[in-house]
Amino acid sequence: MNKQMEHKKEFNCKVCGIGFIKNSNVQTYCSKQCNSKQHNEKYKSRMKVLYDIKAKEKRNKKCKICEISYFDESRLNKRLYCGLKCRNKEYSIRYKEKNNIYSNNYNKQYYEKNKEKIIETTKIWKKNNSEKMKIWHTENMREYRKLEEVKFKDNARRILNTHKKKYPQFYPNKCCFCEETKNIEFHHPNYHFPLSVYPVCRKHHNQIHHGSSVREFT
Repeated sequence: MNKQMEHKKEFNCKVCGIGFIKNSNVQTYCSKQCNSKQHNEKYKSRMKVLYDIKAKEKRNKKCKICEISYFDESRLNKRLYCGLKCRNKEYSIRYKEKNNIYSNNYNKQYYEKNKEKIIETTKIWKKNNSEKMKIWHTENMREYRKLEEVKFKDNARRILNTHKKKYPQFYPNKCCFCEETKNIEFHHPNYHFPLSVYPVCRKHHNQIHHGSSVREFT
């Protein structure tokens, strides 16, 4: 009798809160609908945990430019850079690649029209910012000296200087074009042959390296 009375007691459903009479000791829900709802909620909660773990693994990325790891908090999970600086760098590189030809032509035309003004402004800026120019020059020269081409040229100049000290009679002190004796330098037409050199004054040496060929002087 006691067992039959326990079955007939009213219990409240965990989902909807409606009172019902148990048909068995195992029953905890008033109907099959409430039972299915509860099981679906448990299934969703478990899947959320698994999805969050997998999503975190996918959202931990590396920046393309600086290669620093970051967490992607965007909705679509399509973020490719760690911040705005790296993104702007990538966009600036793409813009230069597309508009490189147009910008070079425009800069050349602008320089030809306003050549005198640009030279004057650069001279004034260099005088006012001499310390910045020294720092900039030292930093660029350190990087420039590390290049393989520059090392090859410096080696050829060292060989020439050592040979010139031993045998000065083979190196005249006159320019080949104007026969000046002041500020004489030695020009290398080919650095693979460091001793095949001809003497040139500073004026003609600058003209050779800045566009004019040797045939124009002969």
